[in-house]
Amino acid sequence: VNPIDEESFESEPNAPSLHVYPSPTRNNQPTLTWDAVVADPPVSSYEIEIYDSGEENIYADMILSAIEPFFALEDSLDDDEYSWYVRAQNSIGYSPWAEAGRFTIDTVPPTVSELGDGESDYSLPYLIDGLFGVTMAFSEKLDEAGRAAVEEALAAGADKDLTFKWNDNNDGDGAKLRISVSEEETATFVDDVTADVTDLAGNTAEGLLLINSVDATQEAFNEISNSLIAEGIANNLNDVTIKNYMDFSGLFFEKSIDGQKMG
Repeated sequence: VNPIDEESFESEPNAPSLHVYPSPTRNNQPTLTWDAVVADPPVSSYEIEIYDSGEENIYADMILSAIEPFFALEDSLDDDEYSWYVRAQNSIGYSPWAEAGRFTIDTVPPTVSELGDGESDYSLPYLIDGLFGVTMAFSEKLDEAGRAAVEEALAAGADKDLTFKWNDNNDGDGAKLRISVSEEETATFVDDVTADVTDLAGNTAEGLLLINSVDATQEAFNEISNSLIAEGIANNLNDVTIKNYMDFSGLFFEKSIDGQKMG
């Protein structure tokens, strides 16, 4: 009986198993990881390829390699969707490429298609008898806290109870919020409505304007300001708004008589 040739058991490595990278992420220099491949002969290195959404190898002019089962990008990647692949190498040859890993980089805070023109109080438009409503479109999918902040701000700003229904946009990265009221009369917002809104990647838009309505606080102070100006008293009360009236600073009044400033 011929002895077993130990070298006959030697072969190329198996394909690595990639770890799922949290996505979307604000981190534009991610560290990609995978399970170490056990092989005989042992794995000597790993080769990595990364492609953008246009299926272009973003490091086509170089070979990315690692000794350990991870790769930390030193260059900052642009906001985009990426796919990445890894294969192992030993003295016999290369493994197959691993099944693609995917991640999305998003560093931009969410925006919204604000409702209202700022020239009048905003009211939900008529749909059918007893139902008024509108859809608000966000550029990004929001996290649970972001959605709750939007609903809380809108509910506080309306003069009637509102109903909310979220619908993530399957054709893109955005999300839509259906706002409605089942009443004989529509719901009205007498002031601007803003909220601090965070998307799934963790980007926050502070004071995002949701409803661009007439600012009743600013209107009131404008009226006072104009009446004082009519009496020859210059002032900056017209700079007071619903957003800053609690901590407004730099207030001034200046009396003029016959064009002479009196202080």
